[in-house]
Amino acid sequence: MRVVAHRRSSSSRISTSHSHVVRPLWNARAVAWIVPSNIGRRKLVLFESPILICAMLIVGGIILLYVDQLKIVPKYTSIYEYPPLLCLAIGLFQVLSLIPGVSRSGSTIVGSLLMGTDKRSAAEFSFFVAIPLMIGAFALDFWKNRALITDQAGLEIAIGFAFAFVSAFFVVRYALGFIQRNGFAFFAYWRIFVGAIGLWGVLLLK
Repeated sequence: MRVVAHRRSSSSRISTSHSHVVRPLWNARAVAWIVPSNIGRRKLVLFESPILICAMLIVGGIILLYVDQLKIVPKYTSIYEYPPLLCLAIGLFQVLSLIPGVSRSGSTIVGSLLMGTDKRSAAEFSFFVAIPLMIGAFALDFWKNRALITDQAGLEIAIGFAFAFVSAFFVVRYALGFIQRNGFAFFAYWRIFVGAIGLWGVLLLK
């Protein structure tokens, strides 16, 4: 009887913690869905410039490097501790990724760090908050092309999905450990490098 009661209490704590993080995730994701739908794609086309993309890669790298070196004492060290309002604020930072060259994960992480989270949980939340968007994009694309999908294509999609899930699991696990040990400096320098090379190439070919 004690074992059964312990298992029930453990399962209830797990489900409670999961529901505590799932609702805030949808809060953050909803902002990134609602705002783009109200802006309209025609206006976003005005921002699709190679120079702007390269410049934002550089600017984003500099900002990420600066925030990464700030001595901010984290108030939240686990995504299960994130209150709904914090997740909503992080979602607002995601809207910056509407600008080409601004990373969705980068804007999410910078916003999280400025709001008082630690580096590992900020990166973890960034990974989790992308899941609803990826599922929605896949479902929409699948529905639009449902007439073209044969049994063979469906099998290939299923195999690709399975391999992507397994590989992503190990990559994310390694990435979180790397970020916890080294921070975001590597990714910041990589953005600056790629943006500088791209900007040089665009100006050279003009």
